[in-house]
Amino acid sequence: MDLVERSPVIFLVAGIGVTPAIALARSLASAPAPRGVLIDYSARQPEAFAFRDELERLSRGSRRLRVLFRATESGQRLGLYDIRRYHQRLPDGRFRICGPDGYREDMQRYLAEAGVEAWRVRVEQFTPTQRVVTKPEVAPRRRSDTLVRLLGLTLLVAYVAQGTLGWTWEWLAGLQEQESYRRWSGAALLAFIALQWTLPVLRVSDRLRAAARVYPWHRWLGAMSPALFYAHASSLGYGYLVALGSVYLANVLVGLGDKTLIGDPTLRERYGRAWLVPHVCLAFLTVGLAIFHVIVVLGYR
Repeated sequence: MDLVERSPVIFLVAGIGVTPAIALARSLASAPAPRGVLIDYSARQPEAFAFRDELERLSRGSRRLRVLFRATESGQRLGLYDIRRYHQRLPDGRFRICGPDGYREDMQRYLAEAGVEAWRVRVEQFTPTQRVVTKPEVAPRRRSDTLVRLLGLTLLVAYVAQGTLGWTWEWLAGLQEQESYRRWSGAALLAFIALQWTLPVLRVSDRLRAAARVYPWHRWLGAMSPALFYAHASSLGYGYLVALGSVYLANVLVGLGDKTLIGDPTLRERYGRAWLVPHVCLAFLTVGLAIFHVIVVLGYR
């Protein structure tokens, strides 16, 4: 509705039919305009008026808004006499009706009998949807979920296979023998691990929209983790390095087994909560071992 027009608007509403009226009242309060608005609001009992406090506050703060409350069980029902008075006082007014079926039919009849032209009247009616929405028995599987899992498993199996069978690329093995390459590739791997913590940090800080945008990247990068680890070290090494590499790769495997594996919505959420525990624990353990590794590397002579 255009608030710039000068013809007044009379809302004849009942029950939850106040919905479009409260919307216009808020708009009028946020952007003062020359158009006057009158809300005639009917409900059975005084305590049944929705948004009463807000409507009273908005009407006190605006000279262009007036609200009248009618408790019908107390004999304050809107009738033909009231409609005729509105039409006489506001001959260029635009009437808007919203409410239960009987109320709408009465108001339309009163307006016609009062001589209000049909083009000045608009009726809003709430109707039930014809589409029945039911809880799906099986959650739909997305193609991206399958691709992420396939990529991650392929890279993970490839890393284990090359380490077990002793497959090597001479040029990469040569690079990994160089101290500078090991340090720079290790720094890149550490930065990757830190980047993967973006998602849990956003979730803990309740920035859920940002977390939803980051989530697909988190999964795809997680699936590529074995390749990134391979670029830094083609074997697990010795001592605590075996623990670090094993925990890192184990968390990749756990991450690939997330809740998208489960079709049933109820079981999916239960599984997701249980799955999160080992995934987070392994992530913390990875960070701890990685920090220890950095200390050892920088302190080694």
